[in-house]
Amino acid sequence: MNNSFLLQCIHIKKFYQIENSNIEILHDINFSIRSGETVSIVGHSGSGKSTLLHLMSGLENPNDGSIIFEEKNLNDMSSDACANLRNRNIGFIYQFHHLLLDFTVLENIAMPLMIGGIQSKVANHSAYEMLNLVGLSKKYIERYPYELSGGERQRVAIARALVNHPKLILADEPTGNLDYKNSENIFQLLMEFNKNYNTALIMVTHDLTLANRLNRQFEMCNGRLNIYNSNIIL
Repeated sequence: MNNSFLLQCIHIKKFYQIENSNIEILHDINFSIRSGETVSIVGHSGSGKSTLLHLMSGLENPNDGSIIFEEKNLNDMSSDACANLRNRNIGFIYQFHHLLLDFTVLENIAMPLMIGGIQSKVANHSAYEMLNLVGLSKKYIERYPYELSGGERQRVAIARALVNHPKLILADEPTGNLDYKNSENIFQLLMEFNKNYNTALIMVTHDLTLANRLNRQFEMCNGRLNIYNSNIIL
């Protein structure tokens, strides 16, 4: 194991049992990423891209192989310990914002800090700073998700994912439901965070143009992760 890697997937296999048959989703995945790197993963719907992100974050466990984050094997950790590691170190961005509809924008952003035991005053201050960072003004603090546009909701979701200054961002089609302008804005936000905080980024996307703007490109095909194009220059 190379200790310079932030995250490693070592011989990962994932299958689901349906009617006494094993349906293989991921086959012998080997992958690693260092701090500050950006990686894209493309592939057809149902190819296993989202499943791989869930494994990387510890939301699911592989049937075989190991997920190593900063020398810690997620497979060997309790669910509580894994959730704590994820809350402190990994920001997850989904295609759909998954905001809590009964909470304000500020409360949604502050939620990961509150879960981590940060006092509400400190958490709200950090949430407000992150709100500014994603380009939303003070007037949004008391608004609810249903009062926002699609692009605004996604910005709030990104602010929530980044408020802990995670070491790794996992983005699952973060621009899939947005128009070109909002997609570009979201992409630039992620690139700025990557540059300013040396955060690693793994993005699943169907947008090949977007994928080619990251450092490394992979394709998920038939349960295997293959190099898509490693010669792109940003």
